[in-house]
Amino acid sequence: MNKAQEKETLKEIGRSMGCVAYKNLDDKQKAIIAFGMTPVEVMPEEGCGEDYRKGFVLGLMDAAKAAGKMVA
Repeated sequence: MNKAQEKETLKEIGRSMGCVAYKNLDDKQKAIIAFGMTPVEVMPEEGCGEDYRKGFVLGLMDAAKAAGKMVA
């Protein structure tokens, strides 16, 4: 697996984990995500890698869009 494939894989894993994490958030956290922001307490640890974190945030937003909650 080359670097580009590795980055894409990490991003996709993060994206799916963001969708899963969205289901466990409270209404206040979901409201913050609906406006295109991410609560600090929801973000994965720094050691996960930047590509994973980007995918995670995109997954949160995808889940908000699917739930009809996205404002931005």
